[in-house]
Amino acid sequence: MNDLADLADLRRPFPIDARDLHARLGVGRDFTTWIKERLARLLFRRGKDLLPYQDFIEAGYFAVRESPYTTKDGREHLFSQTMVTGKGEVWLAKRFPEAVHA
Repeated sequence: MNDLADLADLRRPFPIDARDLHARLGVGRDFTTWIKERLARLLFRRGKDLLPYQDFIEAGYFAVRESPYTTKDGREHLFSQTMVTGKGEVWLAKRFPEAVHA
């Protein structure tokens, strides 16, 4: 995708995860390298989860989806997944224009 107007539908009622964003931007690098180089500056690690800083959530760029899960031994945990909103998708494409073509 080369045109910012094509990147996101700001009316989209649901955010997308980082892997979907990677695919929509048409990034040429593998996902793991890309997220470490680009999004790591916007996210922090809590356990195994990468979460956005609160300022970026309040700006409407990210949302966090939390889901419970149970391990094989019966313990319950909470899984947090960072999601990118339509507004965040456009913002990231403008912030890292080289990522769109990388």
